[in-house]
Amino acid sequence: MIGEPDQVRFDWVRTKALDGAQRASFGEGQPIVVEFGFTVLEEVRNLEFGIGVGSVRNGVELFVVMSPMFAGPVGPGTHVLAMRIDPNYLKVGAYSLGLKIFADGSRADTLHDALRFGVVEAGAARGPAGQYRRLGGHMHFDYAWGSIDRNPAEGHRRLPVGAGAPVADSR
Repeated sequence: MIGEPDQVRFDWVRTKALDGAQRASFGEGQPIVVEFGFTVLEEVRNLEFGIGVGSVRNGVELFVVMSPMFAGPVGPGTHVLAMRIDPNYLKVGAYSLGLKIFADGSRADTLHDALRFGVVEAGAARGPAGQYRRLGGHMHFDYAWGSIDRNPAEGHRRLPVGAGAPVADSR
């Protein structure tokens, strides 16, 4: 049949917590396990997978995670594979998963908007910086900030993070 995968096809997908419980919502920062089943219809020499995460509200793909190449041969049959999103930088919102499978270097199957899940607030805000974190964008990154250096014309006095005047928060 035209449009049907001839080598490999996706069968199902689900999201789970680290304890193995199937879930549709996760707290901010909580790891997400994406597990899916697929069927190999005829032997392939290698397989690669891609999982994309998109914003439901904005209709844009935020990122794609490609698997390593799994060298075969991989014979006919049903299989299960999982990928862990950890650390999870997604902020509060609704998200969609898209999946792609590549067999012997060619795309074999694609599932757009295969599954939707939510990220909910994990805890109380930590003051104004925490409130700001909830307002902008879809992801946050806990990158370290250095110290604030004074203008060289005023001398080389360094203000360490957390001392003196308020310092911008990356979250």
